[in-house]
Amino acid sequence: MPGMNGFELAEMMRGTDRTKNIPIVFVSAAGRELNYAFKGYESGAVDFLHKPLDIHAVKSKVNVFVDLYRQRKAMKMQVEALEQSRREQE
Repeated sequence: MPGMNGFELAEMMRGTDRTKNIPIVFVSAAGRELNYAFKGYESGAVDFLHKPLDIHAVKSKVNVFVDLYRQRKAMKMQVEALEQSRREQE
């Protein structure tokens, strides 16, 4: 990636309101040692995949993140409904 590496991009995304909740999954053919993956996690990644990719693992991980997104969205809607109900009772 010219001008910026993936770790820097992840840190930038975490610092921006619009992109701070987007799950970042690093994909790399290099750096199989643990400290490389930990650096990814420290910069904001939620997962780290190594090439060559296993299609079943990728699909499973995507499904997990989609489920988490849906759960977070449902919880947000429930909180908003509870807050609205509380305001109406006051």
